[in-house]
Amino acid sequence: MDGVLLVLDSVMPSADRAVKPLLDQYRVLCDAPKPLARVPDLIPVSEALNTEFPWFADVTTWILRQLAVRSGGTLGFNIPPLLLLGPPGVGKTSYLQRLAGLSGLPFLSLSLAGKSDNRDLAGTARGWGTGHPSRVIALINETRTANPIVLLDEIDKAGGSDHNGRVIDTLLTLLEPASSTKFYDDFLWGHADLSRVSWIATANSTATLPTTLLGRMEVKRMPHPRPEHYPAIVKRALDGYLRREGLDPAWMGNITPTEWDWLGQYFTSPRLARRATEMLVNHRLTDAAGVRM
Repeated sequence: MDGVLLVLDSVMPSADRAVKPLLDQYRVLCDAPKPLARVPDLIPVSEALNTEFPWFADVTTWILRQLAVRSGGTLGFNIPPLLLLGPPGVGKTSYLQRLAGLSGLPFLSLSLAGKSDNRDLAGTARGWGTGHPSRVIALINETRTANPIVLLDEIDKAGGSDHNGRVIDTLLTLLEPASSTKFYDDFLWGHADLSRVSWIATANSTATLPTTLLGRMEVKRMPHPRPEHYPAIVKRALDGYLRREGLDPAWMGNITPTEWDWLGQYFTSPRLARRATEMLVNHRLTDAAGVRM
């Protein structure tokens, strides 16, 4: 069938009454194929990403080219394995969250820093009180969409051991097209087709990453924003903050030249610029309320 995927081949039953209800929730992935989200209209996606993240222009161009190739097919949205390489605080995670939102794709962020096992990816063996399937399969089951975007954050800081299951070894299986179609879940005791998942990793360095893994990914180096990019960062931070706090954008008005001068001292990273923008809004709020800080 076009535009669908049978995610699970089977779920092995269990005599454990505590486990059975959870297993039953996943049988729906065996019963019928699940839809693959289609490639969206790429023009508004391109316009939004280039406006909000102009320093990511090269990455945006590469991603849109991959999606343009797939837009005429029946296998839905998919980005080949991608590694965004760059210093912390340049906006890698925010960029990927925005890409998923613009594309209408389910999104899962897995922090791999310090991970001592591969349970988030491969599931937990039955018998543990906190046993669970792969979090990727859980996302597919929850959203009924077979091709989510999964962020593998700080992949260069992942740990693990041969006893508990190394994250990198698991990823080698997931990022290989042939083996990703029959990925074994330790909790479900069944094989999942995760071949349409878009795997995007972030890292500060490749020094600790094996060449076998790097060979399976497109590596894109992320630059620091240039000075002319920071107004876009401030605008995005301002819009997001006002939306979260339920504030009318008209109340904020324009940022004054004096306020821009003050913000400029924080134009060393997107993270600092976003925090400074929120500080500015808070300052205006407290002034309006007659509160002395």
